[in-house]
Amino acid sequence: MSDTPLSFRVVAPPRRVLVAPKAIVAIPVKDEETRLMDCLAALAAQRDAPDFATIVLLHNCVDRTEQVAVAAGETLPLPLRILSIDLPPDRDGAAWARRHVMDAAASLFVTSGMPDGAILTTEADARAAPNWVAANLAALARGADAVAGRVEMDAAESLPAPLWRRYQAAQRYARLISDIDHRIDPDPENPWPVHREASSASLAVQVGPYVKAGGIPTLAAGSGRALVTALRRGGCIVRHDPAAQVSASWRIDAGGIGARFRAWSEGQSMQGTLELEPVAQVVRRARLRRTLRKAHATGQLWSVTNWAGQLRISAIDAFKLAALPGFPQIWATLEGISPLLTPHPLAPAQLTLETARAMALIAEMRLRAGLRQLTGRSGPDDGR
Repeated sequence: MSDTPLSFRVVAPPRRVLVAPKAIVAIPVKDEETRLMDCLAALAAQRDAPDFATIVLLHNCVDRTEQVAVAAGETLPLPLRILSIDLPPDRDGAAWARRHVMDAAASLFVTSGMPDGAILTTEADARAAPNWVAANLAALARGADAVAGRVEMDAAESLPAPLWRRYQAAQRYARLISDIDHRIDPDPENPWPVHREASSASLAVQVGPYVKAGGIPTLAAGSGRALVTALRRGGCIVRHDPAAQVSASWRIDAGGIGARFRAWSEGQSMQGTLELEPVAQVVRRARLRRTLRKAHATGQLWSVTNWAGQLRISAIDAFKLAALPGFPQIWATLEGISPLLTPHPLAPAQLTLETARAMALIAEMRLRAGLRQLTGRSGPDDGR
């Protein structure tokens, strides 16, 4: 949560007031005069969703964004609160604005005596699928503390053909390694179908866990994944649900998903966006997680000498991990301290070969699954 109180200017109060919304969609906005109306119209068109409100926080806008927001509030059937703030130069970024608007949503729930509300957030240049709110709230109702949704780049935008083909190839590879990971170590808290993304363009979180985690981090890139990591380390359940999906633009600013993918396509790291790693690392990570999950379930993690050395952590750290109550919390903490689990981002030049390896491995795993079914055996694959 924000360290100091902020003074927001109320541009326009909601024309339609909800007494007890189930959720608040919190959106930071800066200079989005061409895309904001589409974003809000998509929220107004949500289907099968309980009552929800929307707060947009305009920060340091110099174009007609404010007028567009006011027009949206007057014409769309959406409970929309429009706030504005001038952030100092060192904090004039989407991450800081997102933290402030999500904190404002949390404060509204808490002060209204509704600590069980849900905060959803997306980008002002994104269009939520018609079931986005309903899908997020359904996942929360099934027991998740937070939901990381899918983000698809807008296919309607004009892009260089090679960049679009590489994006589609990267998405295909992401689905393949998600399949491999799930086959080796199925996560009971993330049943199939599942994905690997954690972006602030599609994120939902219960108020209590959000406040306990200290709010969303203010990183220039990757703040959504950082919040998911903090939630997991705090013992929360995070569902990576492909049913909660938004379509985002190929914006060129440094914080945008499209810009980060362009940079990756040119040879820079993109860890934290699609979580792409070589197949061998995906398999090794999943095997280790499965082994430790089984050890935790049988109380064997207290035998730290059996696994601390393998993961290159101290016995003291291993004892601390073993004392944590839930395995997701153990694993999320372990990923931050074990050098063996350091991410190995996939280079764009590796994509074609690693895709072929992933496809071949999945074919083998499917064959083995069929043989196990014929012989009456069960259990996950080990990826060998």
